[in-house]
Amino acid sequence: MTAAGREPGRKVPQASRGLSKEGKAWKMGRSKMIDQTNVRIVQATAELRRRKAREQKFDRLLRLTDVVLWQLEEMNRDGVASVPDTRQAAIDDRLAEMPESLRSLYCADGSVQCALDSLFEMQQALFKARHPEFDYGETDELDPD
Repeated sequence: MTAAGREPGRKVPQASRGLSKEGKAWKMGRSKMIDQTNVRIVQATAELRRRKAREQKFDRLLRLTDVVLWQLEEMNRDGVASVPDTRQAAIDDRLAEMPESLRSLYCADGSVQCALDSLFEMQQALFKARHPEFDYGETDELDPD
């Protein structure tokens, strides 16, 4: 027998050496295999959609905190000690889109510094929820001596 599956004096190749009729795939049936594959594709697609939705929600919440942080940092830079009522109302409106568990971290006592600190805590909580496998530690631990 040659590598091409022929007997030396014969010009016609032998029958296919693919799946035999005794193999698992043939016992299962081609239709059932296709159905199982389709089910797996649907499951994988659903999981991908869920993961993308979580990522988009995280990104949206992070952008919300970034916008408010920017406003507060400008006030802090300009030496403003207390958040003006009009700004506080705008911040409250923007933070209303946050889940209650994060919104409750916000310090609305009027102090710019307190508000800044609380927004950093909100961002840390967001990152912990998004990537629980990382240890973010305390900020004191990150400062060099």
